[in-house]
Amino acid sequence: MQLPYRHDRYLLVEELGRGGMAVVYRAKVFGPKGFVKEVAIKRVLEDWTEQADFTARLIDEAKVLTQLQHHNIVQVFELGRDQGTYFMVMEYVDGIDLAKVLWGLRRDECRLPEEHAYYVLLEVLQGIASVHAQVNEAGVPLQIVHRDVSPQNILLSTHGDVKLTDFGIAQGGHRGLATQHGQLKGKYAYMSPEQARGEPVDQRTDIFAVGALLFELLSGRRLFDGASDLQVLERVQCGVLPPRWEAAIHPGIRPILLRALAPQPMQRYATALALHADIRHFVNTYRCISDGPSLARFLRESPPSLCGLLAQRRQLAATAHGSRTCCVGPWALRLHSALVRTLRAGSVLMILSAGIVLSGTASTHMRRPEPKILARTIPPRVLMLPPLPVLPVAMPLEPIETLRSDAMEMAHDTPALAARAVPVNRSATVHASGRLIVRARPWGVVTIPGHVRSREAPVQVQLPAGEYPLQIAMGKRGHRLSRPVQLIAGEATECHAVFASRATLSCRQVKMK
Repeated sequence: MQLPYRHDRYLLVEELGRGGMAVVYRAKVFGPKGFVKEVAIKRVLEDWTEQADFTARLIDEAKVLTQLQHHNIVQVFELGRDQGTYFMVMEYVDGIDLAKVLWGLRRDECRLPEEHAYYVLLEVLQGIASVHAQVNEAGVPLQIVHRDVSPQNILLSTHGDVKLTDFGIAQGGHRGLATQHGQLKGKYAYMSPEQARGEPVDQRTDIFAVGALLFELLSGRRLFDGASDLQVLERVQCGVLPPRWEAAIHPGIRPILLRALAPQPMQRYATALALHADIRHFVNTYRCISDGPSLARFLRESPPSLCGLLAQRRQLAATAHGSRTCCVGPWALRLHSALVRTLRAGSVLMILSAGIVLSGTASTHMRRPEPKILARTIPPRVLMLPPLPVLPVAMPLEPIETLRSDAMEMAHDTPALAARAVPVNRSATVHASGRLIVRARPWGVVTIPGHVRSREAPVQVQLPAGEYPLQIAMGKRGHRLSRPVQLIAGEATECHAVFASRATLSCRQVKMK
């Protein structure tokens, strides 16, 4: 079909995505007196038009979505037919699906910040709870099960809205066409064990899918993965969690995740609202809070490859000079700010000789600036900063303590490190001490030999001015970071540990509050 394509009141202008059975277009619907609205149209491919089973499934999907009215569900407006082909007119979500977000983040070797991960999951759970609670005209529960809760079916709008879509394989009392016993539908990596075995499923299979999705958002890797679809399916059928699955998961969320991922449905959360309540309690306790505008801002300011995905459909035409709009991530903006400050101070830097442009435009061959590509074009002795990790929101800190040296604790710590610790001067005043604040993402255990022993971050302590050996570990066999930290009298030092594919520990001076 040649675009743009006109049918009745609809004008199809752009292809958004294509699957094996249907294709989705961005379209415009026209009304009286110049009324125009953007919509999405899901159209059956011609090869499947004569397949009665698939046509019935599309009609069933339209019937499901027309009954669902929730801000976390993609709405369906109309079911139509054009030249013997069925199409469905849906709400258009200007944004990107979660699968592309995760792909872009993996490409940049970083993860979705925890506060945004929990926000997305909480919004998805609200949509699922609405689906599960749906009743017919007589008030009888329809017992709808989505059966395909996966990143590809979660849409993130440019305003930070989170919407669940694609109910093509949902089952329930609304359908006239039921899935046959033993028939598999859905994406293997997010199936529940009973769904992967082809057994009857209920609404708790969606709970398992949400648990698998939560693990992926927090850890940056799939819960069940393998070299082939068959290997993935076998691992899902067993329902056994991979070894060391908890390494990147905060201890407070592990019991919630374990219950959501229980192999037996009876051991899982009974409803999406129950899982939502537990995650919400965890988020409020640790103040790991986000919202729609914050998520939208992160998507706009994220590393270049993800930013390029978001801007792919909205790139401006080339100007007379052949330049294009360039989406610049936080790492580049910080470097740009540092350059401006340095140049204002009178220094001359020869850094832009490699063709790196930070002003918002780039030459044609620099449409999607990526750190790994840029690194090969930069002349020797010029360092290109990697994408900076996005630090979590402020976490609740323990009360400030003036800690004293403890000989018993020091005996258990590394002697070489303990020897470097500065003993507390008991006669020192508050003005002769400094404050140390330590945070870790996703979590970590803080040790300062002779002063702090195995305390979970965030930690805040008051210590005499001097140098201290800071140690942060994530699990007994996980990453371990250490570095000397200099405390200055009357000032505060804040340290952040990030345990990702590349663990980092950075410290900076902040104003004493």
